[in-house]
Amino acid sequence: MGGSENLSRREFVLIGLAPAQGCPHIPVQVQKLFLLLQARGSQSPALGHAYFDFKPCHFGPFDKFVHVELEGLQNQGWVEVSFDSSGLKNYRLTPEGQLEANKLLDELDSRSRKFAVAVSEWIHRQTFFNLLNTIYHHFPDMAVNSVFRS
Repeated sequence: MGGSENLSRREFVLIGLAPAQGCPHIPVQVQKLFLLLQARGSQSPALGHAYFDFKPCHFGPFDKFVHVELEGLQNQGWVEVSFDSSGLKNYRLTPEGQLEANKLLDELDSRSRKFAVAVSEWIHRQTFFNLLNTIYHHFPDMAVNSVFRS
């Protein structure tokens, strides 16, 4: 895979999850992670393609196919789905998934790799409220159906 070739959607998801190194993502985080990776394509030649078609939903941008890909990766043994004490789903790469994701991340051009890591780190530093407020600020059209009010 060269730096600017299109990835498959599954590869894109693995690359997005790779920098977290096993830290779990809640559903709102995975949706916003993949939105930012694809929407800020000028920052990343390899990642800035339309892998998902996000629509405004209850908590901002949402595409059900994010979860379809995660379930496919779970069936492949590369993503673990668990539930926290409040019943919220958590997604994380399994050790096998992390190995595969790291290979894909390492094959990216330097700019794309740094961008993926920076977005992942930013997502994990945000509280739920800060994440949604920031997304709504930068993508106001995605807030129209939101049940969240800051």
